[in-house]
Amino acid sequence: MRAGQRHSQDMAANNSVSYIESDGSSPWDRIRREDYPLAAGGEPIAAGHPDPPPVVAGWKGNPPHWSVLMVGDYQDIGVGYAFNASSHFRHYWTADLAVPGP
Repeated sequence: MRAGQRHSQDMAANNSVSYIESDGSSPWDRIRREDYPLAAGGEPIAAGHPDPPPVVAGWKGNPPHWSVLMVGDYQDIGVGYAFNASSHFRHYWTADLAVPGP
C-alpha cells in the first residue's frame, strides 16, 4: 500500500500521470523500496476521477490495465490515492499488485 500511496502523491505533487516516478523509479523499484520481496507485479494508474467506481470502470475499459487486475496470481494489492487541488487532474490513483518471491 505504501508504494501505491507514495506514487499517487508523487504524481499529484508533480502534476504528472506516469509509471515512472519523478526520481526515475519504476513500479518494481517502488515496491521493493518498501521491503516487499517482489517476484512479479503489475501497476495500473489513473487520474482525474474523485471516486473509486469510475477509476475501476476506466481500468476495466482499458485492456492492458484490466489484464493486470484480472490475470495473474497476485497475492497482495495496495491502492494509493492523492489529491492536489492545484494540479491538472486533481485526483491520482495507483494500484500495486504483487506476488512475493523467495
